[in-house]
Amino acid sequence: MTFGEKSTKTRYVLCGVKLPIHLREQEGLKDLSTVYFSLFNKFRQGYIETFSYLDKWGYQNKAVSPISLKEDLRGLARKSGVGERGLNRSILHDKYGGNLLFSAFYTSAPIKAFTGHSPDNCIKCGKCADICPGKAINLKGVMVYRCAPFSLRACQKCLDVCPVGEMNYKSVYMRGE
Repeated sequence: MTFGEKSTKTRYVLCGVKLPIHLREQEGLKDLSTVYFSLFNKFRQGYIETFSYLDKWGYQNKAVSPISLKEDLRGLARKSGVGERGLNRSILHDKYGGNLLFSAFYTSAPIKAFTGHSPDNCIKCGKCADICPGKAINLKGVMVYRCAPFSLRACQKCLDVCPVGEMNYKSVYMRGE
């Protein structure tokens, strides 16, 4: 968990869950949705417990869904010091690469905001650009119109080949090539 400040009165808590090994090898969106809903429920359970505690002290809280269309959690992750965006525009954590699913909640609780700077973990190797089936990634970023048809089917091949965090992630999960 990391903490940040959206305004002088509103702060946020950013939470990340490691994506399971072989998630993107599932056989279809139905299989993927089951895994993602399980992860969403982990966030929900944590928020229920946290909110009940903070509510007792009179603080206001509001959860942000990991699939929010209103809030780009990658921006909050950058502000929180988790990492910078890689060529594929995913937040790259030094230990887990792009294999984190983020959620957040806003609170009026007086938590101390992170004031450091986010590390740029992308090594600009271009592996994500080479494997992208839509040829959407280049050194300037991502062409969304080329990426979208594949990302809607949970492609994410760019995350599978990204070496950032690879050694740590694979050793923790014994993920095979």
